Amino acid sequence: MTPDQIAAVDASVVRLAPVLDAVAGDFYSRMFLAAPQVDSLFTCPPAHQRAVFVAELRQIAHLVRHH
Repeated sequence: MTPDQIAAVDASVVRLAPVLDAVAGDFYSRMFLAAPQVDSLFTCPPAHQRAVFVAELRQIAHLVRHH
């Protein structure tokens, strides 16, 4: 990735930080609407699943920065 692309990832994570939980919730809502059969694969409470999603996004951004 170029330095500009890395900066864009960083800026996106910072900009979305206040709403990442809502972003995660929207992701799962859309996924379950598009593929209802996968609902049974997610056995954790929704709040926990959203927290994992947010943590993974932050980890991806960290790894992009430190590749």
